[in-house]
Amino acid sequence: AAAYAQAMTYDRQRRNVVQFGGTVVFSGPRASTVVLRDNVWTLVSDATTPGPRSLAAVASDPVRRTTYLLGGLGDNDALSDFWRFENGAWQSIALTENAPTNCTGPTTSFDTARNVLVAVCADSITYEWDGTAWKKFAELKTKPQFRVFSSQVYDETLKKTVLFGGYVDGRYYDKTWLWDGAQWTELKDRRATARSLASMWYDPVLKKTVLYGGIGRPDPEDRLERYSDMWALDSNGWTQLKDVTTPGARYGSQVAVHPTRKTVILFGGLLYEPPGDEGTLASQRYVNDMWEWNGTTWKKLEVTAAPPARENHAMIFDPSRNQIVVYGGWAGYFLSDIWYFDDASNTWKVQVEATGRSRAVRSR
Repeated sequence: AAAYAQAMTYDRQRRNVVQFGGTVVFSGPRASTVVLRDNVWTLVSDATTPGPRSLAAVASDPVRRTTYLLGGLGDNDALSDFWRFENGAWQSIALTENAPTNCTGPTTSFDTARNVLVAVCADSITYEWDGTAWKKFAELKTKPQFRVFSSQVYDETLKKTVLFGGYVDGRYYDKTWLWDGAQWTELKDRRATARSLASMWYDPVLKKTVLYGGIGRPDPEDRLERYSDMWALDSNGWTQLKDVTTPGARYGSQVAVHPTRKTVILFGGLLYEPPGDEGTLASQRYVNDMWEWNGTTWKKLEVTAAPPARENHAMIFDPSRNQIVVYGGWAGYFLSDIWYFDDASNTWKVQVEATGRSRAVRSR
């Protein structure tokens, strides 16, 4: 990509030109390393970390005090690797028998009643991980349609995994599906508006699954909309939460439930700003703002040293360190940085990458 202010030198031992970082034109800083040899550029990939990506599926396991990451979208294609994150370190987990080895557009959540990670791929094949082995549910009679960019969470009140929305071939879905560990059931009454890339969480105050934002169309023939609305789910369907001032129309934002504060933290996304009264045009931009939801109202947090703006990053509460973590995402290029949020001081801190590790080089 066209960039400037990168660091570049010649590696005599390997006879490579090495280039690191730089700022991408019309975008922001990047953290990738590339080498040039025999007039061919290759991307340096670190075998000890997941690598740059967006749309990775993450879920925290409070029982084993760990966090899982599955797949996502990388530089060249969809990824199907599986990782554990504990105490600031990544550990690759081999995808064994019955594992999601070819999982496009994954979503995950952790079922706290049965202590299993539930993973759903775009083709709606469902998997469960019990910390040791995978179980595959491939021959289900009823299951969600093929789709990507859905939202998934475990609802502690309904005792079921909730899968909502998604997108495929120009169509946005308004379907809600519930998984009980054996079968999928569609919740057909009181639907929320069709959308994808929405923020969704189980709210610790409302005791309900809550939906916010996203991008979609009320009907297939309608114009594309960026949403700023909120909805809550019960056993009868969705109810719109009205009279709530939200962080604006946005999608690709990520949220994490803070179990100590009993609040929800939102970071980043693509923010849509409509045309202004002064004749300004509509605009859409990556943001790095941060908001907190207490079950009733949103409050913008004034934080120090926030991560660069991005969307579709991984964001989770890390039970091994009791901190909110942000990893990777997309801002015109794929990111692989790790950030921790210190809620005592409202300060973000980036994890400094260790040096001296062996690296595997793959062709770009």
